[in-house]
Amino acid sequence: MSTPSASTWDVIIAGGGPAGFFAAIRCAELNPALRILIIERASQTLGKVLISGGGRCNVTHACFEPQQLITYYPRGGQELLGGFTRFQPKDTVEWFESRGVKLKTEADGRIFPVTDSSATIADCLREAAKDAGVKVHLRMSLQKVEKDSRGGFGLEVRNEAKTRFLQ
Repeated sequence: MSTPSASTWDVIIAGGGPAGFFAAIRCAELNPALRILIIERASQTLGKVLISGGGRCNVTHACFEPQQLITYYPRGGQELLGGFTRFQPKDTVEWFESRGVKLKTEADGRIFPVTDSSATIADCLREAAKDAGVKVHLRMSLQKVEKDSRGGFGLEVRNEAKTRFLQ
């Protein structure tokens, strides 16, 4: 699958939304030597974050008990229990606040940045990724995933009119 235009990365994350950014940042924190790339089909990352919560970005909800939290997920709640035990809304709050984003809890339990601007959250994620050395390629869509002969994976991606391979 290697071609002259191939690029090699240790971790490639398809999707420049909050989950993709958080995964990339966490990978970089756990192993700073990794070459990490986020590929995003759109012309900007975190687009849905910018419109979520009416432009204010509902970051999480003030429900800090995993057993209670899974009741909000009628399908798959039990499967989420392990994940919610390891990382839950209070961890999300601590993560953003440790990066200088002040949050507020509204009467109904929704948690927003005190700025009431989703750009605060998007900027924080972008800055944390940049600080961690994560690279981002925009307008790049994933076409195909192939296993290579060494047990790794390669991605066929399309960027504008060009198709190339990333490994």
